[in-house]
Amino acid sequence: MKNIRTNPERVFLFFSTVFLLVAFLASLVLPLRYQTLITSQKVVTVTHAVAFSLSIITLIEPIILLEVIIILTESVLTVMTGYTQLGVFLFYAMLILMFVKEQFTSRPAAKIIPLVIIHLLSILACAKLGWVHVFLGLASSFFYMAFFYWIYDILRTKLSCFLPAETKSNSVIKEKPGEPLHLTDYKLSERQMDFVLDNLHENCTYKDLSEKYFVSISTVKKDFSELFKIFGVKKLEELHLLLLQYKVSK
Repeated sequence: MKNIRTNPERVFLFFSTVFLLVAFLASLVLPLRYQTLITSQKVVTVTHAVAFSLSIITLIEPIILLEVIIILTESVLTVMTGYTQLGVFLFYAMLILMFVKEQFTSRPAAKIIPLVIIHLLSILACAKLGWVHVFLGLASSFFYMAFFYWIYDILRTKLSCFLPAETKSNSVIKEKPGEPLHLTDYKLSERQMDFVLDNLHENCTYKDLSEKYFVSISTVKKDFSELFKIFGVKKLEELHLLLLQYKVSK
């Protein structure tokens, strides 16, 4: 019997759907804990119902935009109904999801700034409960931001434990993992540096690079063959994993 591999994303989407279903059912019988800008229980119930409906769609077919909409909506609703710390946690969970789904690779400021403004406005709305709730929300927000950034900084240099041995026992690169690595120090051509950076940051394949730079695939492969020798690896995947451990630039 073959082993069945569990899809972590599907597991998360399943339990998030269950969570939203429970939240919807609870809103039918439990009164609002606090009165903020949301003064109607029906608003809470309808919001949970819509989020639950959207989560069913993502459970069938994961769509990052819908996932973001669901989490952001629940974050704002949760903060504005008095559960400040849970709402703040949901907001940063959403940012992490967007980060790992590579949603910030282009125009990051244009995406992050509106989200942060919405987040801060939802916290400021808690002033109706008293400024203690606002300060608690802001303090929680800064705490989560600092904590997740700290964890990210640790993982950025520690994830080498998951990498193949051939990408860790490299004797060619003198820099330590996490340090800047300048491709010019390894005497690469301008085209080779472009190939490396496009593969590293945009996951460009041989075919992608061939079409982007108007050269044959055999030319791309020849350049990478030289790169493999320079960096002491045997294939493209190993080069990619090796350089992921550094802050690579020209």
